[in-house]
Amino acid sequence: MSSQIELEASPQGQAAAVVRLAPRVVPRWRVDRGPAALAALVAAAVAVVLGAAGTRYLVLAGVGPPIPEWVGGPLQDIGWRAQPELMCALLVTMVAAYFAVLRWSATISVRMAIAAIVALHVLFMLAPPLLSSDVFNYIDSGRLDALYHLNPYVATPLAHPGDGAFQFTGMAWADTPSVYGPGFTLLSGALAPLGMAGQLWALKALAALSSLACTGLVWACARRLGRPPLQAVLFFALNPIVLLAAVGGAHNDLLMVALMLLGVWLALGERTRPAVVAVVGAIAVKLTAALILPFIVVGAGRRRWPGAIAAALLAFAALAISALALYGAASFHLVGTLSAGTTRHVGELKSVPGFIAGYAGIGPISSTGRTVLAVVCLSAIGVAFWSALRGRLPWLTAACWSILAVLLTSTRLEPWYAVWLIPLAALSGDRRVRRASHALLIAIAFIAFTRYALRLGIQYPHGG
Repeated sequence: MSSQIELEASPQGQAAAVVRLAPRVVPRWRVDRGPAALAALVAAAVAVVLGAAGTRYLVLAGVGPPIPEWVGGPLQDIGWRAQPELMCALLVTMVAAYFAVLRWSATISVRMAIAAIVALHVLFMLAPPLLSSDVFNYIDSGRLDALYHLNPYVATPLAHPGDGAFQFTGMAWADTPSVYGPGFTLLSGALAPLGMAGQLWALKALAALSSLACTGLVWACARRLGRPPLQAVLFFALNPIVLLAAVGGAHNDLLMVALMLLGVWLALGERTRPAVVAVVGAIAVKLTAALILPFIVVGAGRRRWPGAIAAALLAFAALAISALALYGAASFHLVGTLSAGTTRHVGELKSVPGFIAGYAGIGPISSTGRTVLAVVCLSAIGVAFWSALRGRLPWLTAACWSILAVLLTSTRLEPWYAVWLIPLAALSGDRRVRRASHALLIAIAFIAFTRYALRLGIQYPHGG
């Protein structure tokens, strides 16, 4: 703000200097940068979705043609055939526009931001399944349970290869039982009577609604933390990974994160017991949510620890009893299935350690290398937890560092896994956490760009 000094007469007749603040004149081209960046992001997203609807480049990676109309979705008739190079350019544009939106977020109105967020979520909800066939694993698991009366924690998609969903599940996981929590498995089975098309688009809608719920919870949490809510919302809801990978791919990670954020919101309101129950509900969707539970307990303060621990134990007991009633002791095979999955090389090239090892010519990461990565990860989580326990780090920031440690040391990093971190980073007051989140986005984009566009010629015995 610029200032002007004027002389005014005081009540006693003496001249007094009065400083008046005059608004700084800002060139219009600077004021419009935020809306222009937002418009560029929306335009690039529309082009990406229509290009994906008109070609197979981003649709159902690893699944062969033909793709039926009920999978292609309502946009396939207006989609256009885009070359891979152009699609990569559009994706890079989305990332660049996202960072520009964050840079000039102060010039974006709340109404404009909400309109763009809702429109983009509807757009990616209507897109065909992007980047992954995981949604068909959800469908297949639900159909095994509801239609064929097979236990999804024992049976694999190969148990009923004649089912229409089997051809889309992805052969890498065709011999693997369900790796999701009993709550989500129950939901998948409840959707089975809708038919495959109904299940697919119900799960797409669920992902979009879950992401919008996350957006609202990010806003509410930011207000409780006394931070600008619009900036936090833009940080999460316009992130290309959230839109393209998570909503576009209909991943259940968004439902898990919505329940996890509900727990964070309750914890910030000092309602620790229901917060813990909400996080256990998130664990019932996907076990990853367990990462944040100890930090919520620590953040409650020593006086509330007994109540928080008791609530957690009761919630876990209720979850275990429900799982036993629904799926028997086989539901506890989930932990073993996940452990066995970490030893596989499927998708290793997409992880940070796997990409570095491949580019360096080392090849697949050995069992010793995986052990070292696990030790590094657990050590980082331990340091973060101890820092939160001693009050050296806010519990929310410490949770962010723990999740980041898991993502960076994992030998299987799918793009949508970043949604575990993004909303918490949006709420963290630590700039280093936000920069780390941005670095993760850039790393994921670079790995994808390298794999699909530059064709470096990295060869893996396991096929990447």
